[in-house]
Amino acid sequence: MDDVEIEKDKVYPVAETDAPLLMSLSTWTHDLWLRWSSYCAFRRIPSSPYVLQIGLHDESYLRRNPQASGTDTDEERVAALHASGYLRVKHAVFSEENCLIPFPDEEFETVFVVDMLEFYNRKELEVIFEELSRVMKKGATLLIYAANKRGYDLGVERGLAYKSYLDESFVHNLTTSLFWYTNNYSTPLPRDLSRLTSCCREVFELVKL
Repeated sequence: MDDVEIEKDKVYPVAETDAPLLMSLSTWTHDLWLRWSSYCAFRRIPSSPYVLQIGLHDESYLRRNPQASGTDTDEERVAALHASGYLRVKHAVFSEENCLIPFPDEEFETVFVVDMLEFYNRKELEVIFEELSRVMKKGATLLIYAANKRGYDLGVERGLAYKSYLDESFVHNLTTSLFWYTNNYSTPLPRDLSRLTSCCREVFELVKL
């Protein structure tokens, strides 16, 4: 990858000063928390037609950038977004036997996956990452938004069909042949605070080789 010029400032970690540290989280309504969390998580993703969002239960980025593309494994969710005017979203298939992201090779400069990969085992994830790599341009950025440890454990406790906990070592080992692993940070709170709540995400930043 010596001939790839990495744009280190293409996507920035959320600064610790973004968190309203003096405001008790107990004063936030759930809706306000989700809106603020999404704003912090997605605000530095470029507004461009060459962005793909995978996992569409949170449509806050699409509202900001309706020219972006999106995929989801839930056909009803895709149909609802079509009805709302988001016509660049499509149904995707993620499984060990067949993973299909319905876009051409090397289409996107930025791809981000939101709260989806926990639902797949390692073999399935190997196929998924190969397909992610296929639709990305060389040097493109991949961002993975995943539950932190408290959120993952709470999801398991509540019966969510989680199969994989994504930490830095797991993501790095799984993607090393396809991506250059560049960064890991938490959002929307800085890591010292994010460990105390299940409402925060871990973000993994990679670059396609």
